[in-house]
Amino acid sequence: WSLLILVQQPNMTATEAMQRQEEQIRLMGPRLGRLQSEFLEPILSRQFALQMRRGDFDEMPEAIAQRPEGLKMRFLSPLARAQRVAEANGLLWALDAARGVAEMKPEILDAIDADQVLRLLWEARGAPAVALLDQEQVDALRRERAEAQDTAQAAAAAPGVAGAMRDLAQVAA
Repeated sequence: WSLLILVQQPNMTATEAMQRQEEQIRLMGPRLGRLQSEFLEPILSRQFALQMRRGDFDEMPEAIAQRPEGLKMRFLSPLARAQRVAEANGLLWALDAARGVAEMKPEILDAIDADQVLRLLWEARGAPAVALLDQEQVDALRRERAEAQDTAQAAAAAPGVAGAMRDLAQVAA
């Protein structure tokens, strides 16, 4: 029970409170993980399998049918969310550290998959996934943007090329 009590001092900073909360989550993590993997997941997987066999679903839900490993549980309890927030904080810390190193060597940022970082932060903070475009849509938008930039660059270069052609035509005449 003592793991659930957050001791607060009157002069505790917000950072200190977050660190203490993360420490509590680290201490409770093994207990929660075991509870989920050894108790909750088997019960829920069995219940889902029974309902599938009984025909409670018209067809296999598409989200599950697309997963080769089958059903994957994601728990949304306050403690599970707090664990994800701790992961997001770790990711943000790593990005901050990378930014410091990038001041000396900017090319290290090439190793970071910014799209994946955003998706991990989005999920860890509990934001609705439907608000993010899927990767195919993102790729299509980026192609359109690149094509528009190419067109704009060509249009900007056109007057200079036309002038050079005119000058060349006058010299040749």
